[in-house]
Amino acid sequence: MTELLTVPVKATLTEIEEFLLDNILDYGIIAGGFAAYLYNPQKKHSDIDLFAKEQVDSEAYDRLYHALGAKMSFWKKMKWRMTAEHPQLSKYNENVTLQALNIYDYTKRGAPGHHSQIQLVTTVDKEDPRHATAESILSSFDWNVCKASVLDKRTLLVDKQFVEDMKDNRVTFRPYPPRKTMNDDYGWRLFKYVEFKGYDMPFKDMLTVFGLVQDKKKFYDQIFRSGHIIKNKNLLNFKSFILMMNNNDPARQDGRF
Repeated sequence: MTELLTVPVKATLTEIEEFLLDNILDYGIIAGGFAAYLYNPQKKHSDIDLFAKEQVDSEAYDRLYHALGAKMSFWKKMKWRMTAEHPQLSKYNENVTLQALNIYDYTKRGAPGHHSQIQLVTTVDKEDPRHATAESILSSFDWNVCKASVLDKRTLLVDKQFVEDMKDNRVTFRPYPPRKTMNDDYGWRLFKYVEFKGYDMPFKDMLTVFGLVQDKKKFYDQIFRSGHIIKNKNLLNFKSFILMMNNNDPARQDGRF
């Protein structure tokens, strides 16, 4: 059974981030990488995932956009700018739509705090309750280091395993076959967390994920044929193991896994 804890925000918010946390939590639940960054500021994040509370509503994004615009004071409008990106389907679930909203502070062009992006996550599936509560969102995540959500500017709601993995700087996943391992970009996601975000993953867990994915060659290529020089020891051992397995199996020597 999942055990949830409340923990303090440790990151220093930028002006834009503070504005957003003051104004968007009524529209949805922030969870995932940005919440993990708020707990451990050394971990990079690319956007703020906001899971819409109003699940089957194509106008949720428009209301959020106009609400934020209305809440910006005149002086902020003079130095801040909002832009929207076209919606796209999630790579993980065809019933989920993503739409991005960018806010730029042009007085800090190129400096930290210059830009924040909200990625509004909505679902068109009336039978899918995953994004209804913080608890259901956290239980839907595969990486345990993603299992964090924002209650307010000072407090996070996290999974107990999140705290343990953050303490040990490791990536583990929930103890049953994670749904996302069947997707085309899972190798890239493992690569991103281990090489770019600086987590480690136990060698046995790498083998488990490799055993679960359907297209093993594509998974391998996304990690090891990107041109990036791999530094993580477990990832290098994983590569050696896969190559050895491939070379010792005549049926695999044509490059197939």
